[in-house]
Amino acid sequence: MNTIAVLDELWHTYLVTIDCLQIARRSVKRKDIESIQGTEFMEAPQDAAMLQITACRKSTEDYFVLAFWASFERNLLDFLKIECRKIMGTQPSAFNQKLHRKIEDQLEYWRSDEILDIFKMLVDSNLIGQAKKIKRYRDWVAHKNPNKPSPDNVTPQIAYDVLSNITKQLDKHTALSSTNIVSDTLVTKDN
Repeated sequence: MNTIAVLDELWHTYLVTIDCLQIARRSVKRKDIESIQGTEFMEAPQDAAMLQITACRKSTEDYFVLAFWASFERNLLDFLKIECRKIMGTQPSAFNQKLHRKIEDQLEYWRSDEILDIFKMLVDSNLIGQAKKIKRYRDWVAHKNPNKPSPDNVTPQIAYDVLSNITKQLDKHTALSSTNIVSDTLVTKDN
């Protein structure tokens, strides 16, 4: 599944989740016993239930930013792997094979900011800067280090818009250069 499709699916799941939280909020507010029966809201005071739903929405938004970033980051790494295959050429030398293996082995350990900087040649620099802000927010959400201040809030809408715009620009580049890709298979480490 391509990254745009994954991001679109995540976006749709986010919207449905938010709708479900709105339905829960309405049900609690209206004291709709039939709707909240069998849930934690049944025994909770209305104010406490509303606070739980509000907190859940914030957590949900943060988790979707994490999910958007994870999908996007995988796409960047896959894109770089495809570009690295081009190093191999039609008659790869022993040097090119070794260089290719080294790059692919280390790629997973590269810092995201450094990877994003590579893409400034293909993607609008402003989008790359926004992606770095999303990454900082993602890191803060994932680690919640109390010694570090929280970065600017990133909403799922912002994450989806920025990351899908970058992905679309990369897809255009891939489509233009796809005739130059040597192989869809990676060189194995046994070579």
